Amino acid sequence: MTTTISPQTSTSSAAPGDRPFALQWRNQARAVFIAFAQVLVVFAVACFSAFVHAEAPAGFARIHYHRGDGNYASWGLHLWGDAHRLPKDTRWTEPFPPTGSDGFGIYFDVPIRAGAEELNFILHDGPEKHAPQDQVLALERFHDEAWLVEGDSNIYPEQPKIGGEALGWSTSVRLMVSRQPASVWYTLAGLLVLAGVVVVSSIRYRTLHANIREQQAVLNDARAQLERQTDEYREVQQRTAALSGIDELTGLLNRSALNRAFATGLAKARRSGSTLATFFIDLDDFKPINDTHGHAAGDHVLRTVAQRLSSAVRQSDAVARLGGDEFVMVAEDISNPLAAARLARKLVVVLTEAIPFEGQSLRVAASIGVALYPHDGDGADLIERADAAMYEAKHGGKNAFRFASPGFNNLVLQQSEVETRWRAALAAGTLKAAWRPIIAAGSESGAPLAWMTFGADRGVLGEVLLPEIASSDPALAVEADLKLLEETASRAQAATEPGYWILSPSQGSLGDPRFIAACREAGARVGAGRLVLELDALVQAPEALHALAGSGVSFALFCADAAAIELIRIVQPGLVHLRLARSGRAPEQAFPAARALLAAARALGLPTVVTLCGDEAAPELPFDRTLRVRERAAIAPTREPSAA
Repeated sequence: MTTTISPQTSTSSAAPGDRPFALQWRNQARAVFIAFAQVLVVFAVACFSAFVHAEAPAGFARIHYHRGDGNYASWGLHLWGDAHRLPKDTRWTEPFPPTGSDGFGIYFDVPIRAGAEELNFILHDGPEKHAPQDQVLALERFHDEAWLVEGDSNIYPEQPKIGGEALGWSTSVRLMVSRQPASVWYTLAGLLVLAGVVVVSSIRYRTLHANIREQQAVLNDARAQLERQTDEYREVQQRTAALSGIDELTGLLNRSALNRAFATGLAKARRSGSTLATFFIDLDDFKPINDTHGHAAGDHVLRTVAQRLSSAVRQSDAVARLGGDEFVMVAEDISNPLAAARLARKLVVVLTEAIPFEGQSLRVAASIGVALYPHDGDGADLIERADAAMYEAKHGGKNAFRFASPGFNNLVLQQSEVETRWRAALAAGTLKAAWRPIIAAGSESGAPLAWMTFGADRGVLGEVLLPEIASSDPALAVEADLKLLEETASRAQAATEPGYWILSPSQGSLGDPRFIAACREAGARVGAGRLVLELDALVQAPEALHALAGSGVSFALFCADAAAIELIRIVQPGLVHLRLARSGRAPEQAFPAARALLAAARALGLPTVVTLCGDEAAPELPFDRTLRVRERAAIAPTREPSAA
């Protein structure tokens, strides 16, 4: 089959450099003509705008003036009388300046008062006048417009003839051309030069255009090849990141690395009998950011969220991005559901903070689901249950967290209610201190060895240790601790029975300057080191507490997990006692650790207090009667507390 190509098609497909010379010459000539025509149009518009006549605006009288030499440099109007609306009459030393110029000469627009009949004026250049005597313009007769000619005292109601002929178009043009200053001609010459530059540039551009198109084709091929190589490199990088366990966008763990970290944490929790918490986090209102501000803003939000999640948790906790706006965090050694609730609440708060991006503030929120091992599952179903709890939080209004277990959600609500009541008790002044005695186990006399301070709001809350309910609000804890410290010091100062007076403050109070100062003052009042601050053995005490050792304040340690405490903590001098409480570990794990810790304390001569909750024979107690009796010290919870 034969293919025929028409001459038109062949010509249009050729490069500009291959076109016939005549065609290129016509294009260049057309460019020169267009540039020159533009120069003429600009000059014509300038000349026309200079001599075209327009009527005076309403409320003004227009006076035209013509000179043969076209020199109006210092000519102006001397005005007086009550016809004009100027602030004052103008003198020959400060004349009224020309308003503009046209084909006749210059003109003056003078503001006229309503109802004025005559305008007194004279045109002059310093002492030189255009007429020998002052002149009067009859406004109604001349319809607020008049013409004056050099050397002529007459006032003309319409444009007069100059040299025996009226100023027609041709005359006006000649006059306007003769009056043009040198700057106009310089401008015209500059425009012509500019037109020449445009023509030369156009020729140069058309000459180079063919080569540019050829180079552009080469660059397009190179760009396409580079894009293919970039895509291949990105795929390799993504596969490498997936194998290394790192999410490419956020730097967090990816799904495969999360599965490995989750399996490791679960194995540790099974061996130690501790609690493992799984948090499933889904961002609220993230899609509108992508839709409104673009994917660059969305990626910035995801990276910022990843940084805030990593900063809000411990280094031992695992944080991963599953994909999109979903994240999972696995936290080991969670002491109780309230500790998981505090962490979830902290995550909700940090993720609602504004995210700056290119001068704007972007905001997202988070719905979080929480599942706990072993209560909510024993494997991968923990993540599924946390995911389901997250959807409950989202359906409940977003920007919140929910436990997979409804009982834990109720526990969080109860804690909030207790905190609210403590606030009310503090505000009303009804929060009082109550004390339970610590006596030697097996003692026949039952004489107290020490007194443990509790917060009490009788008839509402009963007696509750403050850190157990207020640790999520440091401000509330400090205020309550200050109140209980004052009452404990007053009671100890007035007491006649011997023994220590023990206060177990919240962790937030230990770093508060007000609480440290109050402890120093209370220790001095009680004296002899009888005021004891009981500190968590698993938490490092603030440096500010060391200064209290010489001010009448003693220290003791409280431990809820004997397997987690470092023995070096109980070796420090000056401790009054070591108190062991119920452990979250299984009995077969808790008992050996507790026995070892008690043996070390006995070897150091450190008294040990075992906290019992309820009936001392209850089977759920983590310490048996033999341990309690052997160590010769225990809290007796059945004794009535002293009056508040």
